[in-house]
Amino acid sequence: MAKNRRTLFIYGQRLRTDTTAVETNSHHPSDSSLLADSLRVLTRSLRRIQQGCQQGGFKVIDHARAAKYRVLEIARAARLLNEAGRVRLKKSYGRLLALTRGVALQAQRVLGRLSRGELRARADAFVQVQAQEAALRHYLPLVGIGFSRRRARGFSRITGITPRRS
Repeated sequence: MAKNRRTLFIYGQRLRTDTTAVETNSHHPSDSSLLADSLRVLTRSLRRIQQGCQQGGFKVIDHARAAKYRVLEIARAARLLNEAGRVRLKKSYGRLLALTRGVALQAQRVLGRLSRGELRARADAFVQVQAQEAALRHYLPLVGIGFSRRRARGFSRITGITPRRS
């Protein structure tokens, strides 16, 4: 209100709002969508670190399109209730896990290079790089939990083989 009063858009002292609540069905995220979101978030943070560092630091490849295709493959294969569907489902999950694991490993390598001082942030982007480094340090363990949950829950249900505990 105060900003709008200063810019001469609105004259007044009170602002009234009205909201409406709409009932919707609850949608729980699937493992595949969580893995794809993890890949997207890690890639976004890596790209911001890359933009804030000096030239030639590292290269970020955006796998968002491939992850989207893997999620669609998983959704299609999950509808098939035969053995071929189970094989396709396992193969698609393996591909999505490999994509996400590759980006997570790159993020770990970048964090290591930042902590050793091999990557240097530009002076004008130092705060941005530090913020993205903190975001990666927070998010990488969560991605690891997603890997272990997917491995423990999904492949035994998909293939009928229970994973060994180590």
